[in-house]
Amino acid sequence: MKKKAKANETVNAAEVLEILRRRNETFAALMNDQLLEIMLRRASLISYEPKEYMMRQHDPSDSLYVILQGRCTVIVNDKVVGHLESGDLVGEMGVIQNTPRSASIAAIEPTTALRVPGEEFKAMLVDSKLSTWMINLLTDRLKRISYDAARVMKEMDEMVLDQMELARVQRSLLPKELPVDPRIRLHVLYSPCAYAGGDYYDAIMLDENRVLLMVADVTGHGAQASISMAIVRSFVRQGNIGKTTATILKRLNQYLFEFGPSQHFVTAQVAIIDLAAMRVQFSYAGHPPMIHLRGAKCEPLRGPRSFFLRFRPEAEFEASTMKVRPGDRFGLYTDGIIETFNAEGTMFNVDGLERFMLDSRKQPIASLPALMETRLNQFSEGSPMEDDITFLVAEVT
Repeated sequence: MKKKAKANETVNAAEVLEILRRRNETFAALMNDQLLEIMLRRASLISYEPKEYMMRQHDPSDSLYVILQGRCTVIVNDKVVGHLESGDLVGEMGVIQNTPRSASIAAIEPTTALRVPGEEFKAMLVDSKLSTWMINLLTDRLKRISYDAARVMKEMDEMVLDQMELARVQRSLLPKELPVDPRIRLHVLYSPCAYAGGDYYDAIMLDENRVLLMVADVTGHGAQASISMAIVRSFVRQGNIGKTTATILKRLNQYLFEFGPSQHFVTAQVAIIDLAAMRVQFSYAGHPPMIHLRGAKCEPLRGPRSFFLRFRPEAEFEASTMKVRPGDRFGLYTDGIIETFNAEGTMFNVDGLERFMLDSRKQPIASLPALMETRLNQFSEGSPMEDDITFLVAEVT
């Protein structure tokens, strides 16, 4: 609803000029009797209560306002970016440039403003001195905008460089090579959705017969997630991590409580494949089960699940064991794969992962990371991934 203006007779030229002089001395000095008459001939006084809007961002710029009494906030994209006081001009640039309002103006306290129709303000600019002053003011503002834009771009470039360096450091924490043993083949797809992600994977020969496989997912992205990832890596690589998958998770949980950022949790899949005994032991911490393929049968390798890591210091974890046969394949993964969406909003899900393992069962295990990447791109129709993707596959030979 449009504010009702007070009668024009209440507009006092001398008072308006004095108020302008307090904040815009140069502008006031240019206001001769003729310009004052033009400005005030159709001007109106409008009062605003606290929190009432004088103008809203993106509205047409149809008038100039002079704040005569009170204080206002300047709001851009729902953020307060400045304040206005008695004597300030509002909206003159939008009138001159014929562009929508670049900000919203709301009263902080009872405020009175003089509304000057845009046509009258443009008529005032016939005066050469006033128009020159307005051109100089516009030029200065454009310079400041350009400077601010350049500064923001510089800061963004620096942030991108920092993120790229962080990502480089993070990737250096991932294994450069996976264990090589004629009894098992290991391959991995790792694709962070941002410069620095929160996924971690590892594969280590614990002794001459046992290989440890781990996939972990740190909540969030960026520097804090990278710190948690580095802590997981330092634990896994320290040597004395435990003899069973349950013990490994228990000790890792305690390690994260001691050294990890408090706001980040970690989920994990852990497996130890004994290539002599042909047996696999596995445990989970708040993570969906890994996938097991045997011949033409593919299913999640279900086992006891527990809280995610860094949820409870005293958390206990359990392990399950099963026999392994030559040709068995295992897929460890993070939720970036199963939570990939297509255009219809359908998730790839664990079912999609099982179908992929079945469809690719006759393909060499080394080709699975590239095939998975292609399958996900086809499923999402090229949409950018919203989470990191890690897919570690193992085949017992």
